[in-house]
Amino acid sequence: LVSIEGVRRIRVVRTWEVDDYFVAQAAWLADDPILDREQQAEAEALGVALGELLDEWVAEVTLGNWEQSRGQLERIGEILGPRPPPTRPEELGLWAAGLVNPLPPLGLAPEVRLSAILQQDSLARLRQLLHAIELSLHRLRVPRRHPLIALADHVWSLLAGRAAAAAAALGPSWIVLAIGAAGIGFHFTVLVPLMALEPRPVPNVMTPS
Repeated sequence: LVSIEGVRRIRVVRTWEVDDYFVAQAAWLADDPILDREQQAEAEALGVALGELLDEWVAEVTLGNWEQSRGQLERIGEILGPRPPPTRPEELGLWAAGLVNPLPPLGLAPEVRLSAILQQDSLARLRQLLHAIELSLHRLRVPRRHPLIALADHVWSLLAGRAAAAAAALGPSWIVLAIGAAGIGFHFTVLVPLMALEPRPVPNVMTPS
């Protein structure tokens, strides 16, 4: 078993075969330098915005109990190391991509890891990460409904509709009976299963750095 840890980006220049083995010539891959002062200021501003958004994202994931296992984001942070400052846009963008698209995947943000690695424009990568995290936050902040809650709405609407139809067909004297039958059906098909649910565990909260 061979384990490989990537610590620096490379690009494959050419490949060939030797004794049935593929061999490659590789070159280091780095972002294009930012020489313009306005671009440097923009990169730093984007980095600050990205850091703030990452703090919101980490809090939302942990408080919302979105982790696949308790303390998952904390362990990912330990592997990635300290977050680079906004003055190092290349490292910050790659770090952010590793956080929101970890392995094994969380499935909470659009997949940007590969494009972030291949990207050589620091500003474009930061913008891409900002957009991806904003989309993820929008999804995370939509209230989640338990499937049985959604089923409850559907069943009640169905039963109420049938009760109203029966009452209309049989006359006003049957309205109370129809509503009572709908309520009993709702109780046994929805409320009893809901009451049997185990309480949701308290989420692990990690204070964002």
